[in-house]
Amino acid sequence: ECQRRHWKLGGHKEACEPIPTIEISLIDYLIGHILRTALLLFEEVVGPWVKAEMEAHFPDTSQAIETATAMKRQRDDLESQIANVEAHRHAQLELLKSTPKAEHQPIQQEKKKLEAERGQLKRQLQQLPEIPQPAWITECRKAFGPKMAPHITSTGRWDTHTIVTVMRAHLPQVFEKYLSDHFEAKALLDGI
Repeated sequence: ECQRRHWKLGGHKEACEPIPTIEISLIDYLIGHILRTALLLFEEVVGPWVKAEMEAHFPDTSQAIETATAMKRQRDDLESQIANVEAHRHAQLELLKSTPKAEHQPIQQEKKKLEAERGQLKRQLQQLPEIPQPAWITECRKAFGPKMAPHITSTGRWDTHTIVTVMRAHLPQVFEKYLSDHFEAKALLDGI
């Protein structure tokens, strides 16, 4: 092992210094395990509830739902067409393997035609506008910076940070009805 590291670092002797080990007591390990388990349970139970409360408080208009549904249908149709063309192209490739070389030209032409069609469909898919997010996701994203906001989705699992950040940002208008004391709840969420 030392020789391999020595060689990778260009022959420097510093490469052979031992790697420090980390020791942890059993009690510290168990405390960490309990904390991790508690956070996972918190995420599993509270995450869907927070999503449902936000969705109920910030519902989409019927027009927004219709628009998003139509856009999703259009995107799904193009993806289905691409998959069909890809399956047909794959069949042509398999046919090439089992066909004598003298008969390859028409198969090659069909394969090129399918590749051109697939490329055109992919370009159409890329040109489609993004499906708008539900209103409640837009409201949730307001609590985050520009780098984190795109990762807040309706389908993804929310970690503890995401749940607490959304709850803190919407504490007065959405979650206050479940809490006896707004300030105590804020302190509790800060502690999580």
